Amino acid sequence: MVLESPSGCDSRHTLPLICLSEGDPSMYRKDDTSYFIVDAHVALWDARPENQRNIHGKQFIDCFYDYHRNLSPESEVWSYEEYLYQGGDRLMKDLFTDGYVDHAIFQPAFLGEFYYKGFRADRTRRPNWPPRIPTS
Repeated sequence: MVLESPSGCDSRHTLPLICLSEGDPSMYRKDDTSYFIVDAHVALWDARPENQRNIHGKQFIDCFYDYHRNLSPESEVWSYEEYLYQGGDRLMKDLFTDGYVDHAIFQPAFLGEFYYKGFRADRTRRPNWPPRIPTS
């Protein structure tokens, strides 16, 4: 993967633009155009019953799950148990292996009033998490 300066970039952009070499096989392609995909809001949560501090933790995740269940195509709906905690390996596979994401911005929420260990599943501070994606 080679980073290069995009040609024809407008200097009025407030965010830096990153382009990969044209034809890089890791990029999403459609109609002979390559796209660098950024998912700007990624979270990994732990809403399993043993982490729910009170009824509000259950109500919070139930609200999220209802949106997921009612707004997703039927083929993409997860079981409730899967939705409570997907795990880091599944997150990485869904985003980077099966999905088209090149860069993800991890934005966990704590919600300590609802969950014993917080809502975010990264609280364990596992080694090598979040993984560092090589840029070259």
